[in-house]
Amino acid sequence: MPLSLLRLCAPACLGLLVAFSGTPAHADRDEAAEARDRAAVKREAEAARARQAAAQGQKEAAARKMERRALGKAAEGQSDAQVHRLYPHKQAQTLEQARAAQAAYPAMMQNMQKMMDGMTLHGKPLSQASDAEIEAWSKEMERQAPFPKSR
Repeated sequence: MPLSLLRLCAPACLGLLVAFSGTPAHADRDEAAEARDRAAVKREAEAARARQAAAQGQKEAAARKMERRALGKAAEGQSDAQVHRLYPHKQAQTLEQARAAQAAYPAMMQNMQKMMDGMTLHGKPLSQASDAEIEAWSKEMERQAPFPKSR
């Protein structure tokens, strides 16, 4: 019987022993060391905030530089705040130009095809000319061209 009683009480006694052994003893407390630790934690937090602020400043400077480059002459003599306000308008304008060019592309290609269909090379439609004939014609056009040759 005593063995079964021990089995019942042992877990409870062990739990109490663990619970009370974890409380800190006030005699071991060192105020100066704790103050140094708090100061070190505070310094480290301030250093981390300073590093974060510096990184954010570099990120913003790079963004303004990119915006100025994109705006070109429109950004000359403008403050960073003015450049930051102008940049979205420039982006919208560029996007609109790209959309307009994309919308005009099919019609432009159709017109080019109509022009090419009407062209002749020595009395023969250009679409029926051989590669050698087109190459010779191209060289002749380059010799007559008033602009520099492409690379």
